[in-house]
Amino acid sequence: MAGPAYFTGTMNIAKNEDWLMPFLYGTQDTSGTFTPTNLTGSTIRLQIRKTEEDHEATVAVNSPDNGITITNAAGGAFTVLLDRPRLVRLAPGDYVFDMVRLLASGLQERICEGTATVVEGTTR
Repeated sequence: MAGPAYFTGTMNIAKNEDWLMPFLYGTQDTSGTFTPTNLTGSTIRLQIRKTEEDHEATVAVNSPDNGITITNAAGGAFTVLLDRPRLVRLAPGDYVFDMVRLLASGLQERICEGTATVVEGTTR
């Protein structure tokens, strides 16, 4: 059985503040009914790179205790925190990111991918 489709998005990040975002992962049928994906036993990773071909990620976070917290595994809820100490590694500009879910079975599924636009931030 194939996993859920992944999504594309844009992250807008200001280096002068923490980037904190809650996620609810699941599927929605044509009637609008949302069914959460059970994240029990899963690990979630997010990496940001200047280009997709770069060998090393500039910023990387993962669950359970390195920036991603699964807040309700059965309900498909998790939170991503990119704190300022991680963000100082990013120069202003455009980057690429992706977020993947590693299942206990060893399978890996892409949750989303896209671009991350980094700015200095006005208030310092």
